[in-house]
Amino acid sequence: MANTFHAPRLAPVDAVALAAPAEKALSAAEEEPGGRIRIATVRSLPKAASVDAWTQVSGGFVARLRAASDEALGLRVRLDLASVPGAMEVRVQGNDGRIEAMPFDPTLGPEAWTPWTEGPVQVIEIFSAVLPSAAAVRIGAVLHFTDSPFTKAAGTCTLPTMCAPADASLASGVAAAIGERKKSVMRISFVDGGSGFLCSGTLINTEKFPAAYLLTASHCINNVAAATSVTTMWFYESTACDGTVVSPASVQVAGGSQLVFNNANVDSTLLLMNSPAPAGAVYSGWNAARLASGDAIVSISHPK
Repeated sequence: MANTFHAPRLAPVDAVALAAPAEKALSAAEEEPGGRIRIATVRSLPKAASVDAWTQVSGGFVARLRAASDEALGLRVRLDLASVPGAMEVRVQGNDGRIEAMPFDPTLGPEAWTPWTEGPVQVIEIFSAVLPSAAAVRIGAVLHFTDSPFTKAAGTCTLPTMCAPADASLASGVAAAIGERKKSVMRISFVDGGSGFLCSGTLINTEKFPAAYLLTASHCINNVAAATSVTTMWFYESTACDGTVVSPASVQVAGGSQLVFNNANVDSTLLLMNSPAPAGAVYSGWNAARLASGDAIVSISHPK
């Protein structure tokens, strides 16, 4: 996570200001058939908003914008790219004051979704080493969150990972494995069609280490556009068993991913993150051997 903007004193330009959606908002996270959770709606703009107010700063040029969608619990913004002169960096800030950063490379696709921020307003700073041409970057849509991406909606049979060491039903080796494996599991926020969704994924080890390959479900992500929109949330858990304080180690890694492999028959999708895995993440080992009937397994995922 970035700590500051490149140009913190530069006033943001009001680029998008949307009234509350006319349609009835979801009152809670909505589970679709198959398992993914719908928590946001894409609000496409009738006319894309051009990003053309660039200010020279040390090392390049900056544009600062403000996007708003009334009553949203969080926002992501779609940047549409034309003839961009090279890789850029985006930094965003929501109501909680956190600044999230991501690089984006126009060679990876014609659009990029900003990281998630809390609340109905997102301040966006775009940095480019070279002055972009007119209309090289536009805002084409806003993802309006009707629920938090950290919604807690797990069944009573689930066990928080922070409770594993004290759970008498778990062998010490299993509890230790959970403590390690939870560092491989992340929550995935992505856009598919006209909605925003949640799923879980796992960082896996490969012969291309440290490339950040993620394994998730085909019923979650099965197309290039959805993969491109991915942002990932890591280390999101309480600081104590059944506690309500969120660990300060939680981190978001944005920037999208590439669709490497998809197979609906085995309900599997392999993604390659465009950004590195965060410090502290553990690459999960894997084994293609079949499980025997009756083998015990432990599954780790985010609620629901």
